[in-house]
Amino acid sequence: MSKKSALIMLVLVAGVITGCVRPLGPEAVVRTSPEPPRGPYPLEVYFDGSGSHGREIVRHQWDFGRDPGGRHEGTAEGVQVRHTFKARGEYTVYLTVVDRDGRAARESVQVDVRSQPPVAE
Repeated sequence: MSKKSALIMLVLVAGVITGCVRPLGPEAVVRTSPEPPRGPYPLEVYFDGSGSHGREIVRHQWDFGRDPGGRHEGTAEGVQVRHTFKARGEYTVYLTVVDRDGRAARESVQVDVRSQPPVAE
């Protein structure tokens, strides 16, 4: 390897390490409303993957995890989706984005669904 090639490789590696150069694949970014996603059930959460980036993202796939009984909450596709959690518990929601070259990235967010507050009589 020539000195010039070695120097270019060193600059690229340093750029990736310091965050100046983005990796080649996509990056999934999840935003929610409410933020943070927690509250009493039934809890409707708005999920937004529009901050995801990479070479032409062609698919946003959401997986809403499992309820405390182990039942799958379901999936959805789209940049922005809504889901209502009907049972209390901790849920891990995943966003998988795929770019036009078939490369994928995944990000998760924790949703904390709590019991209904007591009502005084």
